[in-house]
Amino acid sequence: MVALSLVFGCASPRLPHDLQVAQAHEHAHEMSQALSAYAEIRIGCEKSGLRHTHDDCGAAAFREADLLELVGQRQQAEAAFLRAAKIASDPSRAARALVRASILRYALDWPQQAAALCWQTVDKFPDEQAADDALALAIKHNTESASVLGARLDILFNRHRDRDIADNLLYARAELAQQSDLRTAVVLYDLLASSYRRSALWDDSLWHAANLLRQQRDYVGAMRRLQKILDSRRETWVTGSYNSIYLDDAQLLIGRIALEDLHDVPRAIAAFSALESDYPESTLRDDGLVYWARALLSQHVPPTEEDRNGACAKLHRLFAKYPDGNQVHAGQALAAEIGCR
Repeated sequence: MVALSLVFGCASPRLPHDLQVAQAHEHAHEMSQALSAYAEIRIGCEKSGLRHTHDDCGAAAFREADLLELVGQRQQAEAAFLRAAKIASDPSRAARALVRASILRYALDWPQQAAALCWQTVDKFPDEQAADDALALAIKHNTESASVLGARLDILFNRHRDRDIADNLLYARAELAQQSDLRTAVVLYDLLASSYRRSALWDDSLWHAANLLRQQRDYVGAMRRLQKILDSRRETWVTGSYNSIYLDDAQLLIGRIALEDLHDVPRAIAAFSALESDYPESTLRDDGLVYWARALLSQHVPPTEEDRNGACAKLHRLFAKYPDGNQVHAGQALAAEIGCR
């Protein structure tokens, strides 16, 4: 048993000394001794009922569980992670312990118990990163009907709409709606984009909403959402926040919608030109050149010699700058069709 000392009149484990001893055994790959040392600390913490300032009790219990999983004792590790979640005073560590226990429950083929623990983590620790992981895990292994899952997500969102987990819950609800009700999915994606501007899922939501609206032939609505993504680039210059990964995708899709759906050739040409000039590192610039060539050919029916010359110039640029790009074959076919030299 761990030696106990009196601290302010209360019995407690000799932390952090005992923890350092356990860690030394672990670093020396003395797994049996490390497990015993961590277990002694954890038992002492449980008996004393005290919590150390730096959550050394939680750290010891978590490492005990970690090592049990490492040596292949998964069932014992699952129980140990649950103990660690109870002992830990650090909510981040407690939430991570529950997620680790959930993962082990799935590995042990206990799906219902695993799912219950995932949802418990989301509900109990809505401001921890581990809650996002638990939600993703529950969705990945979901066996509930869409209606039951949707109701669960709605309840949790309404309960935690002002907490860190809210945008993830709303995004999961929108993805679920996308399977059967595109209009509702768009509403939910829009709600996320308007309510959680700082969310890492903000641009994902606008991107998905735009694509769903295009499927429903609401081309103006689609372009409006894509333009919001592009406008965020201007905001980045002012605020110093991160650039959306969808910037060049949005620029290309605006051009495609203008060309293919709205038949607004000047707007399409402007969009493809902006992709070429404003996104020098984009991997979509070769796509943009092919579409730019097609837009130039769409200016007149039939295309004029000037249209063909302009299109050929874009295709020649494609072949020169991106000889290994995925649009070379499409560009070669178009060049042969219009008789580029």
